[in-house]
Amino acid sequence: MKRQSIIFAAVSIAILLSTAISCPADVQRKKSRIVMDFEPVCTTLDSLITARTTVKGELALKAVMKRGSQLDFYFTVSLGDWPWTAEDISWFKTELKKRIPGKYRGWSVGNIFSNGVRFERLAMPGPGRDGSPVQSPYRLQNHSRTSSPIVENMQKPTFRDGLDNIHIAMWQSHGRYYEQSTGRWEWQRPCLFQTAEDMFTQSFVLPYLVPMLENAGAYVFLPRERDYRREESIVDNDPSFDRTEAMSYAAGLACSQYEGAYTVRGSGQYTETGRWADAGTGFADTAWYMKVLLHLLKPAQRGKPNVSAAVTAKDSALRSGHLT
Repeated sequence: MKRQSIIFAAVSIAILLSTAISCPADVQRKKSRIVMDFEPVCTTLDSLITARTTVKGELALKAVMKRGSQLDFYFTVSLGDWPWTAEDISWFKTELKKRIPGKYRGWSVGNIFSNGVRFERLAMPGPGRDGSPVQSPYRLQNHSRTSSPIVENMQKPTFRDGLDNIHIAMWQSHGRYYEQSTGRWEWQRPCLFQTAEDMFTQSFVLPYLVPMLENAGAYVFLPRERDYRREESIVDNDPSFDRTEAMSYAAGLACSQYEGAYTVRGSGQYTETGRWADAGTGFADTAWYMKVLLHLLKPAQRGKPNVSAAVTAKDSALRSGHLT
C-alpha cells in the first residue's frame, strides 16, 4: 500500500510538471498565432523593400497588438536596417494595409515600432537644394560659440553666419602602429580592395573636408598628423648637433637594434631679431643620437626657450631658421 502511494505521488508530480512546462508554450502559441498569420505578409514586404531601396534585409515581426479598431505592429530591429524617408514610411504603411489577411480586414494599420522605436523616428531628412540646413530632430540646435578662438587668422574674412569660433574635433581614421610579433610598423586596418581605411579616409578628409570647414571659419582639431611628408623641418634656438659625435655614440651602443645609419640634425642656421629673452628651461630634441630615452634623461629640461612681448606694428620680432 505504501509502495502504491509513492508511485501515485510520483505520477501526480510528473503530470503537474508536464502541465506547468507545457502551459507557457501553449500560451505562447496562442499569442503568436496572429504573428504567424502575418508571416507571408512580411516575406512579401521584405522583397518589396529590397526592390525599392536596393538594400537586402530580413523583415521579422515580433508581435501584433489589437488596439480598438487598429493593429499595432512590433517589428524587430530588422525594420531599422533599411534607409527610410518620410515618403518610404508612407509607402510601407500603404503596402502593409493592402496585404492584411482577410480575417483582419476590419482593422486598420495603427502604430509601427522597430525594436521599441516609433517607425516615424527612423525617417532620414531628405536632401535640400536651397542652401538651408536640413531640419532633423537629431540636429544640434543653437550651438554655443566660444568667445576665445584657439588660433585667429587676421588675414581671413569672418563668417558670423558660418562656423566662426566653432571648434570641431575630427579623426581621419587610424594610422600606423608597431606590431611586436612582426617587428614592423603596420596599418591598423586591413587591406581591402587594394587600399586601407587608414589611407583611403585620409585621402579625402585632409585635402577636401578639413579645408572646407576651415574656410567656413571653424578650427579643426586632428589628433593624427595631417602632413603626409616624410621630411621634417625644425626651427630651434638650441644649437644643432654634431653628426660625427652622434654616429660615434650610436656605434658604441651594445644593443643591436641601435646599429645602422642615423639621420640627425647635423647642421643648421638659426637667427632671431627683435627683443627676445631667456624663458628658463624648455624642451630639446634629445633623440638626436638615440631612439629611446635612457635613465633619467628629461627632454623637457634639456632646452632653453625664448620669450618676447606681444608683437606690434612698431616693435616687431621675427624668428627664422634654416636647417640643412
